[in-house]
Amino acid sequence: MLYRGSPFLSKRHLSRAAVAASLVGGIAYISLATIGAATFVASSEAESGAIAGAATATADQSASGGSAIRFGAPGGGGGTGCQSLPKIGGGTWQCTFSDEFNGTSLDRNIWGVIPYGLGSSCQSDDAQHVQVAGGDLRLIATRNSTSDYCYTQYGLEYTGGFIQTQGNFAQRYGRFEIRAKLPQGNGFWPAFWMLPGDDSYDGEIDILEAYGGRVEQGGDVGDFTLHVPAAGPGPQKTCRILPNYHGDYHTYTFEWKAGNMKAYYDGLLCADFSGVSDNGTSPPAFPATFDKPYHILLNLAVQPWWPPNSNTVFPGVMLVDYVRVWQ
Repeated sequence: MLYRGSPFLSKRHLSRAAVAASLVGGIAYISLATIGAATFVASSEAESGAIAGAATATADQSASGGSAIRFGAPGGGGGTGCQSLPKIGGGTWQCTFSDEFNGTSLDRNIWGVIPYGLGSSCQSDDAQHVQVAGGDLRLIATRNSTSDYCYTQYGLEYTGGFIQTQGNFAQRYGRFEIRAKLPQGNGFWPAFWMLPGDDSYDGEIDILEAYGGRVEQGGDVGDFTLHVPAAGPGPQKTCRILPNYHGDYHTYTFEWKAGNMKAYYDGLLCADFSGVSDNGTSPPAFPATFDKPYHILLNLAVQPWWPPNSNTVFPGVMLVDYVRVWQ
C-alpha cells in the first residue's frame, strides 16, 4: 500500500509516508517486492513476540517457534468458523484469531484505525465506510462532496473504509486468510496487508492488493507483495493468476515460517519465496525484517494511477466474509 504524507499521520507514522507501490507487469500476478523497484519472487504453477497495549493477553505457542498475542476474546465468537487444519507434511494449524463478522457492529476490542490519507482517499472507520451486516464486513468507498472535511482540509476526493488490529493482535509466523469479494471499477484499491506490530516500518506484507482498471494488464489486477526497504535491487519473477475478483468471493491466504513465505489464491499455491532472487542473490533484510509479529490491516482505498472514470460506480464495496489466523 502507498502511504500518502498528510496531516492525518502522527509523527510516529511519518516514516511510512515514503513507501512506494511496486507496479509491475502481468495479467494478474503475485510478486514479492522491495521498496523502489526491486522484487524477489519464486513462482510456482500449480511461524515470538508480542505488542503492548491491553490489560490481558494470552500467548499461543507452537512448535514452529512463533507466538500470537491476542488481547481479549477473538471476534466473531472465536472459533465459530476457524477450526484446526492439517499442515502439508504433518502437524496441525491451530486457530489463534478469527472474526466471522456475524454480528451487526464491528468488534472494537479487535479493530481500530489511525486515520490517514492513502492514494486519492482519506481512510476512515466511521459508520458510513465500515459496516457489519449479513455476515460480512463491508468496507465502503465514497466520493467526497466539496463540503466534506476530507476534501476541504486535505483536497482528497474520496473516502474509504479502513480497519486494523494494531495494539490488539499481532503474530509472528502462521497462516493468515480472508475470504472476500472485491469491487469492480477503475480506481478501487482493496487490500489485505500486514505491518510490524512494534510500529516500525522496516517491512510490509501485502497479501492482497488489487488495482481497478490497471490498463497495461487490460483490467483489474491483484498482487502479493513483500516490501523490504533495506534490501538492494534485483530482478523479479511473477506468478500469474486469472481471477474474477468481483464476480464472487475468493480466498487469499499467506503462510509464513522462518525463512519462507507462501501465497495462495483459492487454495492454489501462487508464490513460494525463501529469500533468493532470480539472479541468485539474497536480500540482506530477509528474513530478519520479518522475524517479529505483524498486525493485520484491511481497507478499500481509491488509487490515482488508474483513477475512477465515468464507468466507476460509487459507493464501491469490499465484502469480507471472515478473517482467520492459525499457528
